[in-house]
Amino acid sequence: MIRIFRRIKERQFFRFLFCGGCSTLLGFVVYMILSKYILTAAAKTFSMIASSVLSYLMNKRITFSNRNKTNASEFVRYYTVWMINLLTNVLVNQIVFSLSQNRVLGFLSGTVC
Repeated sequence: MIRIFRRIKERQFFRFLFCGGCSTLLGFVVYMILSKYILTAAAKTFSMIASSVLSYLMNKRITFSNRNKTNASEFVRYYTVWMINLLTNVLVNQIVFSLSQNRVLGFLSGTVC
């Protein structure tokens, strides 16, 4: 029984990594394109919005195998936590970018924190 539980958790971890990688890649692409034309803080915000939607949907369906409709409570909880992440991410991105003038370094620093 413990072996079965471990295998399920291992698979779930790799599905989580896959979903996170896909959403981070989307965020990076959106950020790099938009940051050429608009302020980096705005580009980071829009990239995080795009990646958060993808991340939410992929993790719900792929990582946690939940096919139920999203209810309002679930949605509000997810995006309440996400707003804190957004503020931190954009702030760190902006600080690192203004010091280094390197968009990739700004994106990575914001994403990692």
